[in-house]
Amino acid sequence: MAHSPLGLSAEQAEAEVRHAWRSSYSPSAMSSAIERLEAAPLVDRIMHLCARLAFRGIYFPQMRRRDWARLLIENRGAILHVVRRALEMKFGSPSERSLPINPSQRAEPPTRQGTPEPIGQ
Repeated sequence: MAHSPLGLSAEQAEAEVRHAWRSSYSPSAMSSAIERLEAAPLVDRIMHLCARLAFRGIYFPQMRRRDWARLLIENRGAILHVVRRALEMKFGSPSERSLPINPSQRAEPPTRQGTPEPIGQ
């Protein structure tokens, strides 16, 4: 260990770090994070979920298909929540469908910025 904290042995510090990482990437923490992003655009929620699942692999490597399957099953609540919201936006009532998936999506067509208008028109 490069740094030895006061009052903790190297083994205790390692146990603290492992506990912190496990609790940060537990299925309940994943669901809680997705619920806190409920007001965010769907794209942001999907990206956050994918990033958390992939980043988790740095500290808890999923090397085999069985490990990935277990990870997806453990986090099925958060995954199904995002999928349900996406399906509601796609197939829900017209008022739900009119909500933008991404804040950059607008009803008006994009303008051509930076393109000069022809002279004389």
